[in-house]
Amino acid sequence: MSSPKKIAFGILKITLSALLITYLVYSAYTHDQFDVLWQGGVNPTRYLAALALSLLALLITFVRWYFLVYGLGLPIRIWDAIRFGFVGYFFNFVTVGTVGGDALRAYFVARNNPDRRTEAIATVVVDRLIGLVALFTLTGIVLMCLDLNRLCGDDLTTLSVLETCRWVSVSCGAAGLGLLAILCFFRAFFDWKIWSKLFELPWVGPITRQLHMAGVTYSRRPSIVFGAYLASLPVHAINSIAVFVVATSLPIAHPSLLMHLVAVPLSSLAGVLPLPGGIGAFEGMLAILYRALATNPVASEHGLLVAFGFRVITLIVASIGLLVYFAERKEIAQLRADSEANSE
Repeated sequence: MSSPKKIAFGILKITLSALLITYLVYSAYTHDQFDVLWQGGVNPTRYLAALALSLLALLITFVRWYFLVYGLGLPIRIWDAIRFGFVGYFFNFVTVGTVGGDALRAYFVARNNPDRRTEAIATVVVDRLIGLVALFTLTGIVLMCLDLNRLCGDDLTTLSVLETCRWVSVSCGAAGLGLLAILCFFRAFFDWKIWSKLFELPWVGPITRQLHMAGVTYSRRPSIVFGAYLASLPVHAINSIAVFVVATSLPIAHPSLLMHLVAVPLSSLAGVLPLPGGIGAFEGMLAILYRALATNPVASEHGLLVAFGFRVITLIVASIGLLVYFAERKEIAQLRADSEANSE
């Protein structure tokens, strides 16, 4: 069982997410954003296309994790990576304790390889890290290619915010790529004595230990690491296109695809916040960026509506994980129990 502190933290995350999404729904309702749905309805073909794009992006992440596991010589089938990927995706939305989707994936691999538990956990840590680095990279590339002065015009506040986002994205993306390069080509880095001191730090110590563990594990597999990174770049681009297609499926004026290639990755960075499935943070940030970047005043007011439309898609995709969970709940329940026991 999870400790009361861990359960309380999980409940707090869900509560914060619920409060934020309630505020956003209320805001959208008071600004009559939902009224347009009764006027024209949703284009089902385009909405299904957005669903297919979102599903494709998610499947790429499952295949990425499969190769990270398979590359270490840990036995896994592609079907296992997909089914536990879906279950993990579902649990990332609903988990109250500490056993989220990442822990389930790690313990699924570790179950048949108890002597290689460290490597199993490393696959999930590196998978998350690579996805985040790719997100920073894509955001930085898009912002570097844009003429922000022309985009923002006389809006100096938006210009300042986007320039800051560009600097942060490029810096974090470059730092992440540097970390991946160290991971692959500078193995002595992980033998430095400072690591033992970092492990003892409160809060960040356990995270540092996991990252170090992942680094040691993958320092001998550079091709796998960079292959996973390259596979991650189209994931975020596809999600940006999916949100754009959601916007086109609604009876509203909407910003351009280029604007979505800027706004969606930035909103996804906000979605990294420790909320269940990033619910609330993504929607709020996309609404802000719609108002800041859309050249059409009418289109700028529909960011929340588009975000909610895309959120419904993510929940539909998560429901696939729910179906897999019910089909194999005995196996998953045992994995959760094992992972709970080892997290104490």
